[in-house]
Amino acid sequence: MLISQLPDQEYHSKPHLSSHQLKEFMRSPAHYQALLARKRTRASKAMEVGTCIHMALLEPERFQNAVLWEESCDRRSKAGKELYNEWLLSVRHDHIVISGRSTRPEIDNIVIGATDLDNIRGMQEAYYKQSWVAEIHSDGSDHENELSVFQEFEGVELRSRFDKVINRDILLDVKKTQDANPRTWKYDFLRYGYGYQMAFYRMMFRLEFGKMPSDVVIVAIEEQYPHAVVPYIIPSYKLDEYEGKIIENIRTFKQCSDLN
Repeated sequence: MLISQLPDQEYHSKPHLSSHQLKEFMRSPAHYQALLARKRTRASKAMEVGTCIHMALLEPERFQNAVLWEESCDRRSKAGKELYNEWLLSVRHDHIVISGRSTRPEIDNIVIGATDLDNIRGMQEAYYKQSWVAEIHSDGSDHENELSVFQEFEGVELRSRFDKVINRDILLDVKKTQDANPRTWKYDFLRYGYGYQMAFYRMMFRLEFGKMPSDVVIVAIEEQYPHAVVPYIIPSYKLDEYEGKIIENIRTFKQCSDLN
């Protein structure tokens, strides 16, 4: 089953096994159980900034329309309070609020600072300067963003969320990083288990569309100026190796689940 633009909270509420959960299970079943036991009351600052980066790169018009500057006024005065309360009424649930503080208890929106916004816009500009980006974002390409996929494999219900699918053929994922240089990036790739994640995505793509994607691409983009952008195509043979371990651990997960 394929769902486009499924709200984040609804996606994460599903009981299906995700690639992140499977990576924790591969550490040990105890780590998987500990992950489930954690209650996420609110996304971390890094996660919220990451959400903004993905939107700015993959859905720039949506990002532009979502940005809302917080009303600047002296809330200690009656007039200031009234002005601020009036501004609060203008805040939609999908707004990204730019504020001097990292959180605002009176609203439940993503809240980032002006410096974060500058970095995100710098990343956006650097991304769209790439000639290959202009090509894949051309009008002749069919783009789908934030695709939630729910499938079943050998009795285990699985879920994944693709950043971007191009022409139902190319899987593209965006990763923010401090250093996109290949010599450094390879350590991030191993440290954060990106190989397992992308192999999981490729498997879910195959289960959903009945074919392999032609390319599986990670776009690494630096958070800080000059925001280097480097696309990495993951070789099929590497993904095959990772997928073999994924399938092995899904089967072990099924055994553990059956035995409770």
